[in-house]
Amino acid sequence: ELAEESTHDLALLNFTKLSDKTERVGGFKWAWKSLISGDLKAKEGIWLHTRLYAGLLSQLVVVVIVLFIGSNVSASLFDLTKEQHQKCAATFDPSNCVALPNIQGTNPGVIACT
Repeated sequence: ELAEESTHDLALLNFTKLSDKTERVGGFKWAWKSLISGDLKAKEGIWLHTRLYAGLLSQLVVVVIVLFIGSNVSASLFDLTKEQHQKCAATFDPSNCVALPNIQGTNPGVIACT
C-alpha cells in the first residue's frame, strides 16, 4: 500500500530536482538591474524601505551638485590663471638666420637665428 506523501516530502523532492539549476546573482550591475525591474522585491523577496530610496536620491543630488560646483570652480580658476599668464608667441624669420663659420674646415651644421 502506498503511503500518502506530505508537503514536506514534496518540497524536498522538488528541491532536489531543481538543485541543478543555478542562476548567477550578485554584484553592482545585477543589484541595480533587479532594483529597477522590480525583481529584487518580487523574485528575491527583498523589500527596500522608503528611507533607503530617499537616501539614494539624496546621494545622487549631492553628487550632481558637487560636480556642478566643482566644474564651475575649476573653470573660474582656469580663467584666472589664463588672464595672469599671457601667452608668448614666437615667430621665425629665415632672413635673420646666420650659419656659423667653418671651424678648421668643417661645418658644424649650426644656424643661429635672432
